[in-house]
Amino acid sequence: MTSMIRWMSLAITLALTLSALGFHSAASAQNQKISISTRSYTGTNIKIGQAIRQVEPPDIEVTVETSLGSVQNLQRLLATPEEIDDPDGYYQLAIVQEDVLDSLLRHAEGDEVLEAIVRNLVVVLPLYNEEIHIFSTSPDIQQFSDLRGQEVIGGQALSGTLATSKILYDLVGFDTTEPFLSVGAAKDSRGELADGLFAAVIDVGGAPTSLATSMIRDDKVHLVEISEANFPVAESPYSLVRITDEQYEGLDKSV
Repeated sequence: MTSMIRWMSLAITLALTLSALGFHSAASAQNQKISISTRSYTGTNIKIGQAIRQVEPPDIEVTVETSLGSVQNLQRLLATPEEIDDPDGYYQLAIVQEDVLDSLLRHAEGDEVLEAIVRNLVVVLPLYNEEIHIFSTSPDIQQFSDLRGQEVIGGQALSGTLATSKILYDLVGFDTTEPFLSVGAAKDSRGELADGLFAAVIDVGGAPTSLATSMIRDDKVHLVEISEANFPVAESPYSLVRITDEQYEGLDKSV
């Protein structure tokens, strides 16, 4: 019997998050409307938003809008009346990574204005875990600690992936400025990774993701391991998880 291949990585919990400010606006509007900010047109996030729309009462209009990710979703939830004159512009619900929300709450500490705004956010329901995937083609990049001083693509602008990459780097004291951590979507960076222009690409998604499945099929690409030996898990908002060859056929720790 072939033994299972296991890689250690980190998990992030996605949460359905509510803006009390946005719901107050919706309740006071003549035509009640709820706007939900998810992510892309494909994937689990948009399906969750659509499922919520199906169970709402018929007298409430529910719209599901895509976004670039958790950071943009939080921006939409935290928009102030001065920033949005049209009540229809408010977002009442959004799907947000809990590490991004936790980072916002920590940065708000001691800032009375920001704390007052953040108090309007309520986690309604934890949804499911997503895993941090780090891809590399370099034989010298095997552990998270190997990324120090390397040029890495950390995620597209306003995405939860980019925010997660910065949180990871801050926790270990890595430089978060370009070129050490560059802005870009993993799905658009495969050519640059293959050409050796970047040492690694970071992506966040619930395993197995279609992108990771496709990447791992390439025998030149491997996953970079994150473990307690190379990352301060206990000091982070993450939990250790195992990514296995049951999730990704072709996963080979010997690469």
